[in-house]
Amino acid sequence: MNLPKSLVLDYNNWICGSPYIAGAAGELDSTLSIGEGRTLLENEEGYKCCLGQFSIQTGLKSEDILGYVTLHSLTGKNPQLRIEELVEPCKISPCGYSSTTLAKSAMSINDNSKTSVEDKVKSLKLLFKEVGVTIETVNFPPDVDTSL
Repeated sequence: MNLPKSLVLDYNNWICGSPYIAGAAGELDSTLSIGEGRTLLENEEGYKCCLGQFSIQTGLKSEDILGYVTLHSLTGKNPQLRIEELVEPCKISPCGYSSTTLAKSAMSINDNSKTSVEDKVKSLKLLFKEVGVTIETVNFPPDVDTSL
């Protein structure tokens, strides 16, 4: 599978900057974090990290990604679900795959609990632009500037 040339990031089901990524509980600052529950490709509350949202747009289904932390661990269980730009074969990984630099960078941006939602969006747009992919944002509040 390959990423489409245009992706959509939907505020209404995005989880980012969650303190739950490291298992710590705490109040979410809505300028730094959005969503509920653990930061996963898709969590039980129905929220998806950026890569979870993007993987659905490549053809994966919610039941494929539910509960997974990374796309490479998912691919290790089912190699047919590999998204080439985000997962690469890796002989030293227990599952046989690892995240690409693009995927690692996207996860780092998404999960950073110290950057604003605006900065996360802009960083993701710039990151994916480097590989020829545009990101459209939908359902963002008017006070969140998602333009580059």
